[in-house]
Amino acid sequence: MPSLLHYLGLFLLALLPLASLGLYSGDTDFYETSGSQLQNEAHAPDHKWLSIARQMRRDIASVRDEQFKRDFADTSNEFGSVRIQTPLLSSSDGCLPSDFTAHKCLRRIYNGLRVYQAYLPYVERENLTAAHMVDIKVGITRLLHLIKETVKVNDDKVHPTSLSELSDDSTWTRKTVTHSILHNFADFMTDTSRAINYMKNIK
Repeated sequence: MPSLLHYLGLFLLALLPLASLGLYSGDTDFYETSGSQLQNEAHAPDHKWLSIARQMRRDIASVRDEQFKRDFADTSNEFGSVRIQTPLLSSSDGCLPSDFTAHKCLRRIYNGLRVYQAYLPYVERENLTAAHMVDIKVGITRLLHLIKETVKVNDDKVHPTSLSELSDDSTWTRKTVTHSILHNFADFMTDTSRAINYMKNIK
């Protein structure tokens, strides 16, 4: 018999689309701030931000490893040829201590999270652990909200064009693309956690 936690997870999953619409619709006024100061210092990254980011990274890594062991453990085939381009933080994003710019870094993280949020329905087709997927969705929503309270962001609609360009929708392609998304998402959250930790420490 399903537990109370199981029903709670399903309830939270059902609420997420409504929460996302309420938090992120209608704000397309994107502009650069002067200097490197955050728009709202009161909401600058703190321990709460870091806890969310690190937990997301653990959850994403868990489903990534789960899927790899299930789908690729018994094969030596190369699947790099069907990897898709998804956001990763680079040296030009203002997230490294050597060239750190808080508002630029947070906007880059925000935009990247929204792209991965758009890819999650594709990932969910692979029937990975539901509890982890719920936690990842909740984490994305919370982190997006915190960033949006802190800097002005671009909320134009995200179009994950890479998926629509895939002509081969075979089982193998779906599995390899899913792994590509999860692999890059885990790396993205590793770098995001480091950037948030840096911001937290220089407040």
